[in-house]
Amino acid sequence: MTYEYKTTAYDSLFKLAKVMFLDSEYFSRELRKDRLLSFIAEKEADKAERIRKLSPLSYPDDVFVFLASYVLNPYMSFRIGRHVFSSYKEMGESMLSYSPNVNNVLLHIVSYQLLSRHMLSTLYAKDHPKMFQQVLKIEKEAERNREKAYFSLAYFLSGKKSILYKGVEYKNIYNLTHYLMQQEKDLDALGSYLSTSPLIEAYKDYSDDRIELDVYLHVIENYDRDRRKLEEFLARKRERERNFIPFSNT
Repeated sequence: MTYEYKTTAYDSLFKLAKVMFLDSEYFSRELRKDRLLSFIAEKEADKAERIRKLSPLSYPDDVFVFLASYVLNPYMSFRIGRHVFSSYKEMGESMLSYSPNVNNVLLHIVSYQLLSRHMLSTLYAKDHPKMFQQVLKIEKEAERNREKAYFSLAYFLSGKKSILYKGVEYKNIYNLTHYLMQQEKDLDALGSYLSTSPLIEAYKDYSDDRIELDVYLHVIENYDRDRRKLEEFLARKRERERNFIPFSNT
């Protein structure tokens, strides 16, 4: 018995699982029908039953198909809603590439704890327990703030220290703010945005100067009321950078 999808006949659950992420809407319907479930049951009855138990739950199509596909093939690379990643680092970089917005499909990763599920399925969690625990912690944050958790996971996985904003990479928040202040006429609104942005909130946790960032963001938030404080803050920072002498081996 085979299952046909787009003129290709599949006789292996492993091979079929690898293409399901390409058409979540289609496979979400098919996984609730007898034709596909009968094919799966003929190969491995327990897997068909596990998918039947998933069907009544209120998952978005991308999430339901993701979960079902890893029932069929637990060890494949991470793939969801037409996105496929060969590494977790690549996943983090992709998530950041949409900044300052989030990708709604990739947002499911933190909303439904999909990365920790994948790590358990592929046995990655067993070999990398510290990384797994950090992922669990970030996924837990999604219960309070999904977008902050999205960017936290993106920074954690990618290892980035810079800020990606509308396709441009800025060395740090100071460079980004300088650019935005040249573009934005309503500086009070800009200050409020920067002080509450989930991107910046997540960036703070992975920045090398987190404490100073809190001060800076407070000054930015009140920029319209006291511009001199911002100018003095930036002047002091530039002076420190000019006077900084790196360690030498000589």
